[in-house]
Amino acid sequence: MTRKSGRWLPVRIDDFEKWQASLLEESARRLDAALAPGGRVYRWAFAGSPVTFRGRRAWLRVSPFLEHEMSRKAWRGTAEAAAISGVSKPALLHRIEWQADAPEPVPVSAEVLTLVTDPLASKERFLRTAPDLPAGWFGDLCASLAALRAHPTERRFPVHDADEYGYLLSATYRRPIPDGCIPAFGPGTST
Repeated sequence: MTRKSGRWLPVRIDDFEKWQASLLEESARRLDAALAPGGRVYRWAFAGSPVTFRGRRAWLRVSPFLEHEMSRKAWRGTAEAAAISGVSKPALLHRIEWQADAPEPVPVSAEVLTLVTDPLASKERFLRTAPDLPAGWFGDLCASLAALRAHPTERRFPVHDADEYGYLLSATYRRPIPDGCIPAFGPGTST
């Protein structure tokens, strides 16, 4: 499936973590931020590290836009969420977008956020046991959800037509939908 708004990353990146590290280092250079010697995190959609930015400790989150796995709205979500007040979340201090040229041109987002120093609830992506949370955690969560609920938005889940649905399927399974496999979507279609 080819989308008119962009294209697939047509090359295999054998050492994805090394590539992410290079994006992290280049982003820090462009932002004039100093990477901390430890604490780097690599995930499938981003790399992050503690940094010193404008004289204060912060967190640098770097995310290449991999069209075959991401929605552009979600990719820019941190910047959009910065406008929402009353929600307990790291504050966006600065954001840039730049283009990585190798191995293929790819847009890159570099976001500097306030550094959260609270202990981790889990070192794994998914909780497998109940975390040990401070007493006020659920009160903060309730207040954040109330603030989020009160914030007006035009954002909706991005599946509004067959093309968007096909794109979401491609992103979920991390490969193009095979030719001839067109998703049916909308009124009058059978499931």
